Amino acid sequence: MKKIYQILTITALALSWNGCSEPGNGDDDKNTAPSLVYFTNGGIHPLTIYDSGEATFSLKVGIYKSSGTEKTATLTVGVLSETTLDDYNEANGTDYSLLPPTCYTIDNLQFAFAKGETNKELSVTLKLAEIKALMETAAAEYVLPLAITEASVGINARYDSYIMIPEVVSPSLGFRNGGFTVFDNETGNTVWFDIDLSIESQWDIDVVVEADANLVTAYNEANGTAYAAFPAEGYTLPAEPLRIASGSSSVKLAVTIDKDKAPAGTYLLPLKISQVSKFTVNELSSAVLLEITYTIDKSAWAIWDFSSEQPSTPGTFAGNGPAVMLIDGDYNSYWHSGLLTDGQAGKEVYVTIDMGSEVTVSRIDLSPCLNFGASIVNAGHFSISDNGTDFTQIGEFSGQTNPDNPGNAPYLYKEMAFTFEPASGRYLKMTITNSWATGMAGGNWNAMGELTAFQ
Repeated sequence: MKKIYQILTITALALSWNGCSEPGNGDDDKNTAPSLVYFTNGGIHPLTIYDSGEATFSLKVGIYKSSGTEKTATLTVGVLSETTLDDYNEANGTDYSLLPPTCYTIDNLQFAFAKGETNKELSVTLKLAEIKALMETAAAEYVLPLAITEASVGINARYDSYIMIPEVVSPSLGFRNGGFTVFDNETGNTVWFDIDLSIESQWDIDVVVEADANLVTAYNEANGTAYAAFPAEGYTLPAEPLRIASGSSSVKLAVTIDKDKAPAGTYLLPLKISQVSKFTVNELSSAVLLEITYTIDKSAWAIWDFSSEQPSTPGTFAGNGPAVMLIDGDYNSYWHSGLLTDGQAGKEVYVTIDMGSEVTVSRIDLSPCLNFGASIVNAGHFSISDNGTDFTQIGEFSGQTNPDNPGNAPYLYKEMAFTFEPASGRYLKMTITNSWATGMAGGNWNAMGELTAFQ
């Protein structure tokens, strides 16, 4: 018997974990290459096991013998020693600890390939309670490192080891698409949310969803917004707990929204999974914030005043430029201020809108010029007035860093929403205080695609 002992090396654990089959050419007698044995999917294998109440978890590890001059083969698989694992940790900058033998059983470590055989399976049974207890009492990352330690034929050093990193976790529930979402009134008054369990359930699991106004406060503080919690009279939640039935892994939550039953405003409906009859709630997906807004009709709007505009003529601005294009509902048109050569240097840059009657405003969305790809606006503020002369500032706006151009200063590179405490008036003024063009040759010019206001 040809005995080969393989010491675990960096090469033996190269970061290529796909299976490597080497099928024969159909005629074993004509294959003159040496036979090799190895793990079918050698390498490092993180293994997440959900604790569903079972005592053990079993898995199969494939072992392959390539066709070659040797028609039969025998081999032995062993668990690497702590000394060998320490050598690997030092060479690779890892800090693995050896999984204790009390946490697993292996059915067989000796294998014999008869003529024509190419595949064998090693059976490993993991003891979940023991592993979970180990994880709770120690911060180490435990591994079960298997290696082909000897064989009667050659050993493929690239796949001579199989290191599993077991982790036992409790199943959890959460919203499939948790976080911030927008209510689309055009699709009807019922909004559906999927709640998922991380495994297929073996039990009936009850789920309670409630509104939690604290989530609105936390969101406002984190994002500098001024949303209010959507009033209870404007929505209906299920009267009974939802149920994830045995054999299933999800359930749908239906929320009925009736905006007419709540006063106009800029709201968030904060929904949170508050109770489950089994397992835990995933905190990262435990809640959803549904934005509910009331758009102000622009049909009665008109431009009251502006600092400057470009005439609507063909050429550089392709027919764009007049201030009225800021409120025409066309996101492909845009208002463009005058240039430095037009005597605009150092002057206030603004557009004032007559909304036709007194309106309460709590949010304004600004859209950039699609023709430019951005509005080139950095910052400014909103003001409101009853008479078109005496204005009170009600909110500020500023751009963000564009992830596609992180080296540039923040600007309005996409449509952005700005919320503030509700304020009432007939005349709405947008004043731009800073833009990319400020100080540039021919500069202090500004442009904006569309302004939309919400009650």
